[in-house]
Amino acid sequence: MSRPPWKSPLCEMVQPSGGPAGDQGALGEESSLGKPAMLHLPSEQGAPETFQRCLEENQELRDAIRQSNQMLRERCEELQRFQGSQREEKAFLMQKFQEARDLVERLSLEKRELHRQREQALQELECLKTCQQQMAEDKASVKAQVTSLLGELQESQSRLEAATKERQALEGR
Repeated sequence: MSRPPWKSPLCEMVQPSGGPAGDQGALGEESSLGKPAMLHLPSEQGAPETFQRCLEENQELRDAIRQSNQMLRERCEELQRFQGSQREEKAFLMQKFQEARDLVERLSLEKRELHRQREQALQELECLKTCQQQMAEDKASVKAQVTSLLGELQESQSRLEAATKERQALEGR
């Protein structure tokens, strides 16, 4: 028996008809369990045998359905576990992503603050350089004034000494 390529074995697994869906056959074709399909009941001679065969096929179909349902349940449980693990993984990754985003934001703020502090320190350094230059100029000016005043003081002291000697000379006469 050939089946169309679009039909999977699962579609053919459990079919209430004599064969896979859409594969209704004539007398003598095989059923879904590989036994001849019966389209009509023979006379009373074969009735108990036919009835027994129907009961056996019915039991086989029930067993196949039970087995198929069990496989479907197991597959469904497996899928649910997989989906649960996927949700957990997604939640974990979202948490890590949020933590990374928060860290990037915090580091960005720190970087901006450090840039601001650097700019402020550079401005203060410029101010200190200007002040230092002004102080060097003031120092030179004060030094020049001190030198000038020392010169004037020495000149005044020399005059005072000369005046004192002159006075002593006048008094000594």
